[in-house]
Amino acid sequence: MPAATSPSLDLHGLTRRELAGAASAWGFSAASAARIWRYLYREGAASIEDMSELPPRLRSRLASEARLQWPSVAAAANSSDGLTRKYLLRLADGREIETVRMRFRGRTTVCLSTQAGCAWAASFAPPASADSSGI
Repeated sequence: MPAATSPSLDLHGLTRRELAGAASAWGFSAASAARIWRYLYREGAASIEDMSELPPRLRSRLASEARLQWPSVAAAANSSDGLTRKYLLRLADGREIETVRMRFRGRTTVCLSTQAGCAWAASFAPPASADSSGI
């Protein structure tokens, strides 16, 4: 008996246009694609089941052909002042990216790497203290 394969379409990896194209190919409207987009990026749906307002036929199609998979946290470290936290995130394909959350009075800033891997083979480094220029 062949092993079950996971759905191959990564919803988080699609542009709006690509998502609309997939919905259209499945026989659904651009409005359905827009609703999926809202679920993903405005409502933070953690699963296809959370997209309760989608037609059952569309949810079934998504469940069989698409996946929702957020990166997992492979490592995390705090700065000595506790205001900065650095994360190493592991993507579904095993590659890793870094992100840093910096808290300031009245706001939070997040810096997210858009490049997986490092040509210099640098390793994940914990954040420096607030009085250092290490971040």
